[in-house]
Amino acid sequence: MRHSDGGGMALPARAARLLTAAPANLEPPVGWRVKRCRRYGRSVRIGQLAARTGVRVRTIRFYEQAGLLPAPERTPGGLREYDEEAVTRLRFTRSAQSLGLSLAQIAEVLRVRDQQGPPCEHVTELIENHIETVEAKIGDLVALRDDLRARVPQGARPDPGRCRGGQVCYLIEDPSEAHAE
Repeated sequence: MRHSDGGGMALPARAARLLTAAPANLEPPVGWRVKRCRRYGRSVRIGQLAARTGVRVRTIRFYEQAGLLPAPERTPGGLREYDEEAVTRLRFTRSAQSLGLSLAQIAEVLRVRDQQGPPCEHVTELIENHIETVEAKIGDLVALRDDLRARVPQGARPDPGRCRGGQVCYLIEDPSEAHAE
């Protein structure tokens, strides 16, 4: 036997009895399964998170293991469900990496944020130290460039006859020989 729900739609007899006889509470009847929505449907699965942030699924899992992302909630089927905070953290991680910060430094910034609030003082110190490191690397690279240019002066032709027995190439093995003209 079918009953109408009032809108012209037929309901199975059991559902009609439950709807009319059920007390006005929000608990489901015994035996019914109810899928709970996390944060009112604002969660995203790992593939959606990857698409929104441009971070590969494999990398998201790695970041989770490395502590950059907190472990997400799981569906009853074991699928990861991430919230908007995961999107924020992944975007921050990508921005910090583009500035040359290591994953360990990024994890520390996120830890400070999680425990103490905005980590701006910590980030300022990190960036100042990173500037010093970058400037030292620039100095090393300039010295390397100068050494390379000295080995092959502009317009000079290499002379294979200058290689002594047992040498592969005088330009690399004997810098003093490379500079001699």
